[in-house]
Amino acid sequence: MKLSIAALVALSCIYWEVSGKLVEVVVRLGDNATLHCDCEFIMAQEIRWVKIWSPQIQQPLIISAYSSLLEPIPRFSMSWNNTSKSYDLVIENITEADLGLYYCSRVEKTTMEEEGKILEKDWYHTGDTVINLTYRSPGKLVSHCKHC
Repeated sequence: MKLSIAALVALSCIYWEVSGKLVEVVVRLGDNATLHCDCEFIMAQEIRWVKIWSPQIQQPLIISAYSSLLEPIPRFSMSWNNTSKSYDLVIENITEADLGLYYCSRVEKTTMEEEGKILEKDWYHTGDTVINLTYRSPGKLVSHCKHC
């Protein structure tokens, strides 16, 4: 299934479009999950995971391999996947706040001059997969994505 979630992205204050197939990952609360990235890592660029929607977090959560070394986010880490040549996102002890839409991007940094100032800009090259992390409560599937 093709999915365009540009409206969700704009609501999350991120201004790039993500299109691709929607993959549902069903977990139980307290489980660990590994979300697989479909963006191949390129030297001098960075892999970032973006969580763009959840009922508890209105701002996007951006997780990068580099920043997670300096300022780790509890229960979130990135793991090198030698098969896909990228970084998968590992979430430990999943809570309801972790449910939502995730995608990975390869980020290219460029430097430009504007009005005499040197600016750094991030260019996001997104993969083809958007992951809807949901959980199964006894007897039913619970999804926090109202747009899926």
